[in-house]
Amino acid sequence: MRSAVVAFFIVVIVWSTTPLAINWSVADGSSQFAAWLRMAIGFLLSYASLKALRLPLVLTRAAIIKYMAGSLGIYGTMTCVYVASHAVSSGLVAVIHGLIPMLAAALSWPILSQRTSKFGIAGLFIASLGLAFVFASELQVSPKQAPWILLIVFGVSLQALGAVLIKKLASTPLHPMQQLTGTLLVVVIGFSFNTSLAGQWQGELGTRAILATLYLAAIGSVVGFYAYFTALQHLSAVQVGMITLISPVFAVILGNTLNGESMPTFTLLGSIIIGIGLATYLARAVFTRGATHANRPKRG
Repeated sequence: MRSAVVAFFIVVIVWSTTPLAINWSVADGSSQFAAWLRMAIGFLLSYASLKALRLPLVLTRAAIIKYMAGSLGIYGTMTCVYVASHAVSSGLVAVIHGLIPMLAAALSWPILSQRTSKFGIAGLFIASLGLAFVFASELQVSPKQAPWILLIVFGVSLQALGAVLIKKLASTPLHPMQQLTGTLLVVVIGFSFNTSLAGQWQGELGTRAILATLYLAAIGSVVGFYAYFTALQHLSAVQVGMITLISPVFAVILGNTLNGESMPTFTLLGSIIIGIGLATYLARAVFTRGATHANRPKRG
């Protein structure tokens, strides 16, 4: 469990830094090529790590299905976000991503036969409200944005579905590095199609875009997704999905710090509300543990 907690916070840290890096990597207008380059380099690094660990890249039917499930949350979600990014603010995208734990809870019921407690649902709702407060200034929505917002909702639904399906396919044991390498292989194939469709193979990236892409490949893809798949092995899809409630707040703080901006009041208030929501989510576990200790027979 300790490794899962460490992995959880590594993902929080990595996902807090990637929005700014993504912004820099696509600044030259070749978004699909930048995404393909990031994933291609990430695949090569993860494959090299796999060989260093003396682990094979499993290509059985069951493993490939699990790789495809993992790719839903990377290729599927990123494609939707990239396509809609021109019409929807980054703040609104972050708020929509905050729906992932609730979507995971809804999907876990029919797929995994797991129900989220009332404390859990209330906590996730409060935390999502706090995330909305953080990005309150960017939540202006016009009727023209509706199709693009629906596309992003579809994308984050794929991420929630992918996480739940990986838990469903737990009977196919894979090392997190095997899961990562196989998933990135599927993602690279997907973004190869996207880049060809967009005609961006001749895309040129500036120095900052290249450095950002290298960071995203090594840290965002290899370290971040390795920690993500490690966390999924030990935590529920809902618990892992809570990362999308926490990391945007740190991303805003990081962006404000790097840009020398003052901390908006809504950001501070939203952060407090998110903390209350997460505490509410964990309340049932704390109360249940307390009751268990209270009812435990005394020795002697």
